[in-house]
Amino acid sequence: MNQKQHVDRPLIKFEARTAYSKNWQVILFSILIIFAIQLILNLLKNHFLPQLNITIPIEVMDDYDAFSAWAENFWKTYPHRWDINSGIIAALLGLLSLIILTPLSFGFLETCSKVLNNEQTSIFAMFRWCTSFKKIFCSIALTIVIGIFIFLWSILFMLPGIILYLCAFMIPNLSITSYLTLVTWGTILIFVGIFVSFIRTASYIMARCLFASDPTLGIRGALKECRKVSKGRHTEYFVLC
Repeated sequence: MNQKQHVDRPLIKFEARTAYSKNWQVILFSILIIFAIQLILNLLKNHFLPQLNITIPIEVMDDYDAFSAWAENFWKTYPHRWDINSGIIAALLGLLSLIILTPLSFGFLETCSKVLNNEQTSIFAMFRWCTSFKKIFCSIALTIVIGIFIFLWSILFMLPGIILYLCAFMIPNLSITSYLTLVTWGTILIFVGIFVSFIRTASYIMARCLFASDPTLGIRGALKECRKVSKGRHTEYFVLC
């Protein structure tokens, strides 16, 4: 039986630093371009969407009825409250960000892969992903699928933890021992869920890298290959990331 190959993190980091130091200008300017586009999208969001500056009076925080009355009055009188138009604008800006930044991020990963393999590339190579409808669609679909998988893995532990928390605060006449037990286990499950989501995020990064390096894999092929290369190595990939 073949033994599991060990991931030599220091060697991988050394090889990456060596490769990127020879062509750091491409990586740097690619990052700056993505950052500039993200900044423009954030400026558009701040310009078109109302900003909620909420200050809750201290005297209503310990009284549920007083807080409910304050909240109801706040949403009736707040001059820049969200409406249906703001929701549509938020959805359109989110969709625009997804359509623009997701293919660019895959193009950036492809650029990094070429630099790492000492292949010829340029600053604008990542924009080639935006010229193919199939690449744009697959990159967005893969990102959404990965997001769903990470969400499902996280709520596997976080949801029971949240339920235990709610039980601790909502069940009347609960003993101090039962209360502390519910809160303790709820906290543990929530932190386990957060940790698992981090581990899975690091593992699924490989799917994005694999698809960026070889778009012919497709979504299913990238996820299958990701599971194969990261099997039993989730913690190592998390530490490496």
